[in-house]
Amino acid sequence: MAPRRIPLKGIDNLRDVGGYPARYGETSYGVLYRSCDISHVEEGDRPLSASLGIRSIIDLRSSDVQQKYPDDLSAFPKASYYPLEANGGGRIPVDEEDMFASYFEMIEEPVSASRIFRTLLNCEKPALIHCTAGKDRTGVFVALVLLANGVDPLDVNADYLLSLPLLKHTRDRTLAAHPDFPSVCLYPSADYLPSFLERFEKRYGSVDGYFRTIGLSTTEIDGLANLLGVQERSYGAVLIYRGKALLEKMGHGHISLCKGHVEAGDVDINATIQREIAEEIGIDPGEYRFVSDRIFYIVYSPAEGHIKRVGFKVALLKEEPHAKADDHEVRGTLLLDQDEANRALTFQSDRDALAWAYHIIEGRVD
Repeated sequence: MAPRRIPLKGIDNLRDVGGYPARYGETSYGVLYRSCDISHVEEGDRPLSASLGIRSIIDLRSSDVQQKYPDDLSAFPKASYYPLEANGGGRIPVDEEDMFASYFEMIEEPVSASRIFRTLLNCEKPALIHCTAGKDRTGVFVALVLLANGVDPLDVNADYLLSLPLLKHTRDRTLAAHPDFPSVCLYPSADYLPSFLERFEKRYGSVDGYFRTIGLSTTEIDGLANLLGVQERSYGAVLIYRGKALLEKMGHGHISLCKGHVEAGDVDINATIQREIAEEIGIDPGEYRFVSDRIFYIVYSPAEGHIKRVGFKVALLKEEPHAKADDHEVRGTLLLDQDEANRALTFQSDRDALAWAYHIIEGRVD
């Protein structure tokens, strides 16, 4: 079992949300972390912070706080930064009832809420989500993700309550500077989250119902429901010859773009793509060239408890392809113009990648 708490002296409340019993077995470690603000990382903690391999940091603090106390991104050298202010700007509730109101305020503004959940879904993992204390804004969004993954509400509440012991240093500093600071913001109670979720269920029926209300698609909802499951990575290419796209007729009956899993021997993204193209349709790397280094990502759940992130590049074929399909996985190929290819592809995510590829070729992507 991996450790839940990550002991960094300069970052309170830093922990992994893996290891909880879920609908598909157990939430995976090393996918999603949560914490208080990361504006100060002590020098001695940098080897550990870097070792986490964080690829995405989602900052829910208000924009003015983000500017005044910027995240110490140097402690997470591989991370992309997403400043996504939660609705309400982190206002300080005055009592318990006002805290419930603030929780709904955070999640019910559809533009900001859907942006946060879409970023959680689509960003590269591992991801770290945080606010100032890592208790309320972070707590609510993480709670809904855990519930979407089928984690029992008792375990969701247990995760929420871990902020009580793990915020001691932050709490002591806050009370020393502001003795009258509202206690609801500093001391999570065992009754807070269950009371909120009871109201949430009456309002939306389920987490899926809430996700639909804020405008998430069926594919996005399915992805969020498996977000903390087994992480799969694949890469592929949109292959174009004289304006026509080369598609694969798969053994299971659907029509797809060429893509496949990253394997241990692949030295980089291009190696994965080149190997997959050669294995699936018999086209060698010398028969095409990549248009650019840009990558278009799609994220979806291929099976219960699995989440897949696929990156596509664009490649131009030098000659008309004479593909040799792999009989085990790929039954044949199709060379179609853009409109025909768009109609032929089975999945919307592949159609999105196709549209992006033509934009790249036409120079319409900045």
